[in-house]
Amino acid sequence: MQRTVLVADDNKLARIVASKALAKIRRNWACIEGGGSNQAIAAVQSQDVDMSLIDLNMSGDGGLILAADLRRKRPNMLRLRKVAQ
Repeated sequence: MQRTVLVADDNKLARIVASKALAKIRRNWACIEGGGSNQAIAAVQSQDVDMSLIDLNMSGDGGLILAADLRRKRPNMLRLRKVAQ
């Protein structure tokens, strides 16, 4: 089944690694990336996104605020949160 996943992280390498890992385990899933909260919200507004993988420690508004915004805008979207040190 085709799914679209938003990978939101202010670290470009982390976005690349997450997107490539998802592509390996779910070949028919599409990944879109957001380098911060504003980019992630813009991506969700311009595309149909089924789930999101969010870094909680992003700079700017941060992942917690992004998760709350996505919950309000897309209540049925699956949200996965990650914290990496």
